[in-house]
Amino acid sequence: MNSLSCDAQLPPEAFEQNGCCLFKSVLSSELLQHCRTEIDRLLVADHPGILKSQSVAYGIRNLLQLWPEVAGLARMGLVGEFIERTLGPDVGIVRGLLFDKPPERGWTLPWHRDRTIAISEEYRTRPLPEGFSNLTVKAGVPHAIAPNWLLERMVTLRFSLDPMTVDNGPLVFVPGSQRLTSVEAAEMGQQQSDADLSAFSESEAKQAIVTQYCDAGDLFVMRPLLAHSSLNPTPGNVLRRRVVHLEFSQKVSGVPWFEYRAI
Repeated sequence: MNSLSCDAQLPPEAFEQNGCCLFKSVLSSELLQHCRTEIDRLLVADHPGILKSQSVAYGIRNLLQLWPEVAGLARMGLVGEFIERTLGPDVGIVRGLLFDKPPERGWTLPWHRDRTIAISEEYRTRPLPEGFSNLTVKAGVPHAIAPNWLLERMVTLRFSLDPMTVDNGPLVFVPGSQRLTSVEAAEMGQQQSDADLSAFSESEAKQAIVTQYCDAGDLFVMRPLLAHSSLNPTPGNVLRRRVVHLEFSQKVSGVPWFEYRAI
């Protein structure tokens, strides 16, 4: 596995080629501390959106409802400019999550692509629109796998509230993997094992896996269809890894969003 850091503010064509880029020091020290304080306040709240394992919180669903002001992170100068340049002027935030890797309850995720979106309550009792599948309910909110044509019109912002190091279970990804065709994506499925990376092609397979490191306050931007995984923390790790995960989409008529907030 390569050990590389995508630490440049890449031009639009490079972002579209790789499916991701890293913006350094997006959050000021004051804003970073404010975000940490608000997140830690929420993590001890009694709410179905707080994800726990053996009484230890490791994540938050429905972040936009629990902390509405988090949407303001997308309106900061260079962040807002990047979103508009990438998705156009008519864009909205459609889902917010928080991932935490507390030292006492580390976790990992297998290879996957982010294909699930939050959808309208009405689809609890009626058929999903054409192209959508696999209805599930997460923390009281209906979700479904979205068609590729929609996911290709989306971008995810991941604000790191802590450093992401070799010890606290960093993100790994395959640059360019978001450019798989719809047929290849269907064959690939929702989740991948490491052995299945051959589906990307010889030139974009195991040799191309990148480990993402960053500092607190950095912003990692990615396309939802980028193949990625989250590694397990190393034994004895004492570092947390809190990430604010915000999803954005072009304004597309007929999409049954659970929530769509124009920015």
